[in-house]
Amino acid sequence: MIKEINELNLEGFKKIPNNEKAIFLPQCLRSRECKAKIGDRGIECLNCGKCSICEFKKQAEIKGYNVFISPGGSLVKKIIKKNNFKGVLGVACIPELEQALDLIKKTNIIAISVPLSKDGCVDTDVDWKKVKELCGL
Repeated sequence: MIKEINELNLEGFKKIPNNEKAIFLPQCLRSRECKAKIGDRGIECLNCGKCSICEFKKQAEIKGYNVFISPGGSLVKKIIKKNNFKGVLGVACIPELEQALDLIKKTNIIAISVPLSKDGCVDTDVDWKKVKELCGL
């Protein structure tokens, strides 16, 4: 299902200016040593370099993307409602992605996603090459 949605939505996603797109990353990609605290925008990265989020986030923000590190789906929902994003790229485990895609179907937001390559709520991983490819980094 995720692959099909990505194929349907990728061209539309690419046409949206980056500053009108959001990238949601799950908190489970963080290092166990992460000292970042939660704020209105999710986990506020300290750019400590202890996990792969830091470097990706820097690259994406330079390109104009809005990057959020979310502790769960309810914050994603709140952020989407608060902003007028036209496109969303989500990274999460399959159950979380399915839930988010169901929510986004009810909007005009163009969504693509990348499932975690290793899930389990801690010490997870994602194919960063795929994430970067989808957002043109």
